Amino acid sequence: MFRFSNLLAALVVAGPTLAQAPLTQNFSGSNSCYGRHYSETHMSEHPQQQVVEIRLNHFPGDQQFLGLGGDYHSYPETPVLSLMLTVQLRSQALGDAQVYCTQDGDRLHCGLECDAGHFYVVDRNPESIIVKTGSNLYFSDCGEEERVLRREPDDKVFLLHRLPDTACHP
Repeated sequence: MFRFSNLLAALVVAGPTLAQAPLTQNFSGSNSCYGRHYSETHMSEHPQQQVVEIRLNHFPGDQQFLGLGGDYHSYPETPVLSLMLTVQLRSQALGDAQVYCTQDGDRLHCGLECDAGHFYVVDRNPESIIVKTGSNLYFSDCGEEERVLRREPDDKVFLLHRLPDTACHP
């Protein structure tokens, strides 16, 4: 099992810029989660918006770091943060998707498994983050089923707030 102390050691080796990334500012220590549930009022004011609820969860106990103890060693010098993305649309629940994030300048670049799309996480402050979709996101478990968050004008940028620890569960 990969421990948080190993992550800190890896961050020290990687240099100060990584230690200041959202990777450590927002997703360190115990379980953490960010989310947003849009009110009926908000949804009626934004009829084109499809996302009703969105969450981004981090569970260090279940953490997988590619190249740092995982089975995949393509880029052993790059720590990869494993998160869980959950999305509920007006018409359907897309479910959960495992995502893997790496530092990309002052943001995280996150991709869904099976090349099913990508997004960026921007640090706003310790209590909130901004998720910006970079492409459509496919919640298909690498299969044929179509559950997609389409990158449309009202579904491209999401301000998520830190949720209480009691709301974070794997």
